[in-house]
Amino acid sequence: MENNDLNWAVWEHEDACCGDRFFMVRCGEGKTGICMSGYFASDPYKEEDWSGEGRDVFYVDLDPEVMIHPDYCPILSTEELCQAIPGFDWAGGHSGRLLEANLAEQLEVLWKKFLDNHDDIFVTWATKQEIDQSYYTSKNDEKQIIIISLSDDGEVLGYNEPFEVEAKGDDVESVKSQLTELIYQKTEKRPEIQINYRYIEEENQELFGKAVKLFLENKKASNIKDNLFFETEEFIVYLLSKATVSSKVLKEQNFPKTIIDAVEAMERKPEESFLQYIERAAQNEIAKEMLENLVRVALDIRSLKKIDENMVKTLNEKLAALHYLESLNVIEE
Repeated sequence: MENNDLNWAVWEHEDACCGDRFFMVRCGEGKTGICMSGYFASDPYKEEDWSGEGRDVFYVDLDPEVMIHPDYCPILSTEELCQAIPGFDWAGGHSGRLLEANLAEQLEVLWKKFLDNHDDIFVTWATKQEIDQSYYTSKNDEKQIIIISLSDDGEVLGYNEPFEVEAKGDDVESVKSQLTELIYQKTEKRPEIQINYRYIEEENQELFGKAVKLFLENKKASNIKDNLFFETEEFIVYLLSKATVSSKVLKEQNFPKTIIDAVEAMERKPEESFLQYIERAAQNEIAKEMLENLVRVALDIRSLKKIDENMVKTLNEKLAALHYLESLNVIEE
């Protein structure tokens, strides 16, 4: 059974939403306890009553993180749960009950300890799989993530997925303030806010944030290209180059030497022809990858209505540059 085929009836569905953490407890006779954990992959939705009694039943889709067959493997038993966390009825009650925050924290600690103690008997990817937890952000979380990206004209775009709010502005802080207020209007709570930059790995968030700040403070009127074809380092260099941030400023702000060298390589000297510029800049590996992508985009003429003589000259220059950059790839291979 694929994970996206799994769903379950939830009793306290008014308090449930996509992104919530779940633990499934096997109840009844025999071996009882927690045999599954994961995240809700949908908001509650009404479907036909599984019992056939015609009740109003709400279900949620499940994305399991750990699934244990209780007949073949140990599970976190009801006895252990009652002893460690006595403030909850682990032996009965309706399916899909909300666990208070302080008890949920205790359960996470207990569950991790259980998994660590029995990791040797779990078959990787059969009973335990990796889940990107940042994908699941619930409106019940005390910490909310605001996702930031840049539009083609360099404007800051931000959104928070659980509360379905978005905002835009000229700088990250103003967008953060707008979204914080929108979240407060929906909940009358002010959760801890974390800024994440779209498509940027966790280890590069801080450095990328510094680059975005410098870009916004120094940006010119020109547009920026979509960042999907850039790696993180390349996009950082691209933003800093578009804003013509000096290497002196970058050194003062403790940017890595690899970034500073690439920014300097991307700066075209007044006396250089376009091909001379390409040949020099391509000696830097980050700059070479960026330039190849940028030249490819520049050679996409599908959006042009017509091509005049000056444009033909420019396109020929870029075509020659692309052939040169591609020849470097052949040499390296």
